[in-house]
Amino acid sequence: MKRWIVFLLILSLLLVGCSREEKLPDMEAVEDSGMLKIGVTQCPPFAISEAGQWTGFDVALVEAICKELGVEARFVEIPWADRWALLNDRTVDCIVGCVTATDDLAFRVDLSQTYLASAPVLLTGADFTEETDFTGVKIAAEGDSSCALAAVACLGQVSMVYAADQQEALNLLMDGEVECAVVDRIVAGSMDTGGLILRTDLELGVHELAVATRLNSDLTDAINKALTALQIRGELDKLAETYQIGDALVVG
Repeated sequence: MKRWIVFLLILSLLLVGCSREEKLPDMEAVEDSGMLKIGVTQCPPFAISEAGQWTGFDVALVEAICKELGVEARFVEIPWADRWALLNDRTVDCIVGCVTATDDLAFRVDLSQTYLASAPVLLTGADFTEETDFTGVKIAAEGDSSCALAAVACLGQVSMVYAADQQEALNLLMDGEVECAVVDRIVAGSMDTGGLILRTDLELGVHELAVATRLNSDLTDAINKALTALQIRGELDKLAETYQIGDALVVG
């Protein structure tokens, strides 16, 4: 009987140990190097590259996070379609620039607490001003994005054309290769959309933005603490007002 008790005790300890996921020590590596490598792609107003310098809301936000963590921010321009592969192979430590938090994405990477609320919006040419039936209509959206998911979920049996990023989705529409495009509302407000029409009569849901890190990384906790500290001091509010998106701030 005693042997069985001992066996069950050891088994229970093993099961408890296996159930605990050890955090990846990414923060230690960042502190040792003194640098946070941030994957980013051109996406106004979140990330804008001019003469080799990065600006934009997400850029300024992650610079403030790095200052809070006591490390240098190093921005690495990456192909947006390859962002998760480059994150997982440690080319970069995190991804910013209109990363939308979805349930599916949370199974692939870690996500910080969200900091902005936005929404997918539909842009069309003049010929589609009054259209409400989009069956078979070619619609461009960034592949593997909440905008693409919203287009499929809300517009019916559409014909999706997946772009590398949101700017390419708009370019496809402006070049006449598709009839519509679905992009982020804040992004649409910062881009030159020419004579395109924003369909305010269509609701395509909402989404929130976050910083992405490797799955089960201790860097996520460090970023969340930094975001909380920045919010408490009012720095996030000032930053959002600078980019005229203060009404979208949701951190808390």
